[in-house]
Amino acid sequence: MLLRSSHGFLPKLIEPNYLLAIRQQCSAFLKRTSPCTAYISNLQKHDQDIRSLAVSKCMLDTVSSLLCTESPILCNVELHTQFPGGPPIPYHQDNFYHCIINGLGVKILIPLTPLSPDSGGLTFLNVRSDFPILNHFPSERKHFSSYIDPCLISELGISSQSYIYKLGDASFHYLNSIHSSASNQTNSSTMFLVYRYHHPDAEVSAEMSLKYNQTYQAHLMMNK
Repeated sequence: MLLRSSHGFLPKLIEPNYLLAIRQQCSAFLKRTSPCTAYISNLQKHDQDIRSLAVSKCMLDTVSSLLCTESPILCNVELHTQFPGGPPIPYHQDNFYHCIINGLGVKILIPLTPLSPDSGGLTFLNVRSDFPILNHFPSERKHFSSYIDPCLISELGISSQSYIYKLGDASFHYLNSIHSSASNQTNSSTMFLVYRYHHPDAEVSAEMSLKYNQTYQAHLMMNK
């Protein structure tokens, strides 16, 4: 995998009308299952359009270029809902959870509504794709297991960047990316999908997994 920025913007990646249909299906799914849930995993198992988008030419061409492989592997599709006034997401690195050696994976974020920092969009630190995994601490938040100490983020002195998405725009971030989200300060909920792909050579690190599991168990103890 080539070393490059850990994140980037992908304007007009998806046909907006196609995303409108997916948004309607996701909204209906939430109403049937868990209308107050901010995060749902493995949505590709429930919706054919979401699976079809994962293997569409625009997606596969983009992911293949980012991971330098013709055979990227779809691992998960997440649905995130940012409710008005909901809690912020602290700075973290996804690969602290996924534990992939060399961070051989990428995520494609596709908003189902217009998205900006004010409505719960992500803010990324401007680091390279091979940036090391920092120390994470167990979180007292029930549905968010771990975070990077904000004092460490300040000490790094690294600039940050966020994006303003129209429907059809997307962004990417590699697994070692450092990112966060402020609370949704608007009056409307926002929704976005996150597609996670791995390089076919991706392997899970036993050492990283042990460290994450220890942190996760501490998080569970804090939230009993």
